[in-house]
Amino acid sequence: MAAKKGRSRKKNRGRATPASMAPANRAAAASTTAATRDRDARPSVSERLPALDPELRNRLLLALLTLDGLVVGLLGVAFTYQRFGGVAIPVAALLAGLANAALLWLAAGHTSSGWRWAPLGAWGLVVLVAGAVPGPGGNVVLSTSPNYLVQTLLLLVLGVAPAVVLSRTGRLPDPEA
Repeated sequence: MAAKKGRSRKKNRGRATPASMAPANRAAAASTTAATRDRDARPSVSERLPALDPELRNRLLLALLTLDGLVVGLLGVAFTYQRFGGVAIPVAALLAGLANAALLWLAAGHTSSGWRWAPLGAWGLVVLVAGAVPGPGGNVVLSTSPNYLVQTLLLLVLGVAPAVVLSRTGRLPDPEA
């Protein structure tokens, strides 16, 4: 019996049980439980915030998609000349094209106007400015030298082609009502 009692003491070592708590600690534990119940009874954040006007929400989402187009452009330009095992594979161009098609798809779900092309326009602006305009030292990120011309052209063509194909084939979604 004594051995059994010793084990149960080891199990509870470091833990406060209601019987071992001082009366003030029991009250604090009870109020913590009540606070947890009150927190669970409160409405969630989405229920407390007022609903956004759908037009405002669509404009905000389109602005975020345009910002994503800028990021895709920067990453595409940065990784255009990436080599794998000494072989130049246009991974950045393929990923930029898929990302641009996805951005156009998402933007078309929020507007039917020409603003659906804003993410692709942002991508093109970044590619032209970051890639073709010389920097302070005269360096150009996207080169037209014979060694790099194919990769530069693949970035430009494959970056735009999937989005254009989506639009031309009529596979873009209609905007939400």
